[in-house]
Amino acid sequence: MNFLDKKIEEIIAKHPGGEDFFNHVDEMIRNHKSLIDAAYDKLIQYCYDTHLWQVRGFPTFAYNGIVLTGAFGQAVTNYMHKELTNTFGQVLLVNGGLRQEGTKAQILTNSIDIDEFILFDDSFYSGTTRDKIEEALKEIRQGCKIIHTVCIYDGGKDNNVTSLYKYYKNDK
Repeated sequence: MNFLDKKIEEIIAKHPGGEDFFNHVDEMIRNHKSLIDAAYDKLIQYCYDTHLWQVRGFPTFAYNGIVLTGAFGQAVTNYMHKELTNTFGQVLLVNGGLRQEGTKAQILTNSIDIDEFILFDDSFYSGTTRDKIEEALKEIRQGCKIIHTVCIYDGGKDNNVTSLYKYYKNDK
């Protein structure tokens, strides 16, 4: 059993589900840079595998943007700001708490220059966060969309998600 599996099992034992579970998973993730590094590697691998890259002296995904959310997004941005800005055409930080009803995505930018974004987040369940962000993107630039989600913990069954840990490992 790897480190992430063990940590998730510990959290499940103490916090079996719901918002409390996700809050503890998210907190655990933010405190382990190795998990952020591993998820970032998955993100880059997804971009290579789907041929999103181009070369300008170094690999870049300049035609794609990346969206990060809440405290996880702030942690990732603080930890690897240079890598993000050198690799992606636009880096957007969005407020957290989007799983909760009535919370709207707030994108802190005046303009969006990219049509396709990848959501890089700590956890995924039903797609509510992704859908709210996509709606907010479209309010600023019609035609914007989130083409994929890369996260650390995936508790959902969406096939358009790449993660380090999938709760539904054998379901398709």
